Amino acid sequence: MLEQISLAFPPQAGTHWLEQALPDERTVAELAGLNRDFLTLAGELGAARPGMPALGLPGHLMAGIARAAVATGPRLRLPFALFDLRFRDSRFWQSQAASATSVHDEPVAAAIETRTLHFARAVLAFSWHLVQRNGTAARLVLGLDSGTEAVIAGLPVGSLDGMARRTAPSLAARFCTRERFWELLVESPSGQAATRERDWRMSLLGQQLQGMDAARARQLHRRA
Repeated sequence: MLEQISLAFPPQAGTHWLEQALPDERTVAELAGLNRDFLTLAGELGAARPGMPALGLPGHLMAGIARAAVATGPRLRLPFALFDLRFRDSRFWQSQAASATSVHDEPVAAAIETRTLHFARAVLAFSWHLVQRNGTAARLVLGLDSGTEAVIAGLPVGSLDGMARRTAPSLAARFCTRERFWELLVESPSGQAATRERDWRMSLLGQQLQGMDAARARQLHRRA
């Protein structure tokens, strides 16, 4: 392992650092496809009900998100997911895992919009494989609570479809209460340099919001 020596605050004696990108290129590439599909889904749901919120996003942004899905989605590479399935709510996931094989799954599935269900299946498959491959990357990319990570890691492959049906109604945009993040996405910068600047700002803001959410969750856990 490589020693990390150029830190503002030097690590404790005996600390070693591994030079490794998190998430790695494979994960970023897989995630880019899911983020693009999520933007497409949001745009389609918004177009079906013009002016109305969709997936937690305000109605006035939906037309711009639909345009961004076409213009930006295919090349948008972010180190985090634009979607969420209540990944920070470990109690929710524990409850759903306990009921994943329930006979009541089918009536629940009937009420879910088909495109939303298909996307939830893709998200759960990606999450399961990423947790098995690299739990640290999964927590960074998806914002997983440690309890949620344990639930997903322990799911049998055969239960993934049932879990997707149960969790699909919870699908929402990540950072959906932070309109500035989504406004950056729908902006149409002129020129390649401006586009790179916009993408960099989105990546930075998203990581800052992710860190704030993680810190808030840890603080609440300590209080409890």
